[in-house]
Amino acid sequence: MKHEKLHIGLDVHGQTITIANAEDKNDVRLYGAISSDLHSVDKRSTA
Repeated sequence: MKHEKLHIGLDVHGQTITIANAEDKNDVRLYGAISSDLHSVDKRSTA
């Protein structure tokens, strides 16, 4: 059984959080920036 990993990177600032993800070290993708309010973070963490 093959286990797949998804790495998530967060660059946290006062007003925004920039999100990136990678399936391996050669495939890093910028997801985008969201507001740092709780509603935005909750919405993206369950998507």
